Amino acid sequence: MGVATLFILPDYPQTAKFLSERERDAIINRLSEDAPTKASKTWDSDQVRRLLTDPTFYTFNFVWLCHAIGGLGLTYVLPTVIFQLGMYSSWLPQHPILIAYRLFLLSHEQCARNATIFGYIHCS
Repeated sequence: MGVATLFILPDYPQTAKFLSERERDAIINRLSEDAPTKASKTWDSDQVRRLLTDPTFYTFNFVWLCHAIGGLGLTYVLPTVIFQLGMYSSWLPQHPILIAYRLFLLSHEQCARNATIFGYIHCS
């Protein structure tokens, strides 16, 4: 399937054989300025500079990093560490998950009582 996709899936809207001219023009007009085209160069230093000066890039990466460490770390790494410490109980790795769940319930109770979370997010 992957090999077939390599030959069937078009790289750019300009080379898609299944699009009519009207559809192709509509798709190209909707693309952003930074979208790659068949005639564009492969490396644009100005585009990299704009990316590295955009605060959204760092915010997104921070959120992804926290998700990767928090989610995947607790799921895959913590059981291995606990096993290597000589603890063989299957419910022991669940403690961080249970603590996070309890904190979630506590924040829900706080929201229900005061109609706000941490004093600045309004709950409806």
